[in-house]
Formats: sequence, structure tokens, C-alpha cells
Amino acid sequence: MTPGLTGETVDGMSLATIDRIIDAMRHERYRWKPVKRVHIPKKNGKKRPLGLPT
Repeated sequence: MTPGLTGETVDGMSLATIDRIIDAMRHERYRWKPVKRVHIPKKNGKKRPLGLPT
């Protein structure tokens, strides 16, 4: 239920939108949106990747 980069959450989607996504996945037509990749610092000075979904 946490918003991604676009601010959209699953509970804000209509049932029709969810049904279209499910149908597209069944017929292998669904295209995943790219994930924003950022690197956050760790305690040891190195960085680790973090993916932020839309």
C-alpha cells in the first residue's frame, strides 16, 4: 500500500484496472514499468542498490 514514484497505490486502483492487468498477464501482453535504481550509503562507506517501483 506504499506509493511508488507516481504516488499511485493498489488500493487507489479501480477493479476494472486490476482486471485489465490480470487479463494482460494471462495473455502475456503485460509490460512491466522500469524501476528507478538509486544507491544508498551503508555504514561501512560502500553503497547498496535500492529499487523504487512506480
